[in-house]
Amino acid sequence: MRIRRVVAAASLLVPPLAIGVSWLAWHDRLPMRVASHWPDLTSAPDGTMATDAALAGTGAAALGAAVAGAVTAAVTTQSDATRRGAFAVVGFIGGMAAGLWLVPTALTLRAGSPDDAVLGGWVVALVASGAYGAVPYLLSPPGSAPVSPVSADRVDLRPGETGAWSRTITAPLFAWAGAGLLAIGVVHSAIMWATGQRSGALSLTPLILLGLVVALFVRLRVTVDWRGLRVVPAALRIPLKRIPLDRVAEVGAVDVNPAEWGGWGYRWMPGRSAIVLRHGPGLVVTTTNGKRFAVTLDDPHEPAALLETLRAGRGPSPTPSVR
Repeated sequence: MRIRRVVAAASLLVPPLAIGVSWLAWHDRLPMRVASHWPDLTSAPDGTMATDAALAGTGAAALGAAVAGAVTAAVTTQSDATRRGAFAVVGFIGGMAAGLWLVPTALTLRAGSPDDAVLGGWVVALVASGAYGAVPYLLSPPGSAPVSPVSADRVDLRPGETGAWSRTITAPLFAWAGAGLLAIGVVHSAIMWATGQRSGALSLTPLILLGLVVALFVRLRVTVDWRGLRVVPAALRIPLKRIPLDRVAEVGAVDVNPAEWGGWGYRWMPGRSAIVLRHGPGLVVTTTNGKRFAVTLDDPHEPAALLETLRAGRGPSPTPSVR
């Protein structure tokens, strides 16, 4: 475990080293300024930055992320899950810093002038640079398993009777995130359109679409019945998570700590996933392949008891008695 923490921290040295090595390779050809902002993918940049300032800013950010990673690895009082999350954040910062130096500078050198450096498809590399956070995340030790769920009680059902439980939960996190993305996209597009920059008005269309997609997950319907566990966005009616009854191995209720499940929202980590809307009670299901899924609910004991009853073979007939 300690070796993996050290290796994860060491991987954060790659972004500042990439910045330093590239500067050594390019320093005798670097112009005074580099491109720094583009109105769209096909136009020349409408903003430049002093090369020294770009180097200092991105280098400091990448080096600061590496130092933060070293501190994260050294602190032993935090949980593995929390440390992993911190590695992902500082890795994202370091990767983005390297991308913000390498891509604009390389484009400027290739074009021969910052005024002629067109971003084009290199935007993919620029955006993907933040994915470097996955490297220290995967190298660091996985978080310890969440607290074992409290064994669920069972529901008394008559022979041949089954049951069904359903509850709609609201996700304010998705509501605020969707509204924020929509607001940024719409306001930016309106400003671009009003100032005559028609191509720039479309540059944040993907952000608007992302906001609309996030808004679809504001209301979720959690259902337990003879089919198993289902979590369905109310606006889509397409299962976000589905665990068939024959794949349920263990059911229970726990106090869900977002740090143990990767944070808020729909979270996925090796061996477990969760829909975490707050810190508090939640339903936890362990599948037959050893994976766990959790969803936060006001009162998870009732659906846990019903799912445990159905899993154990009580109430096999799909004639539900809705609660």
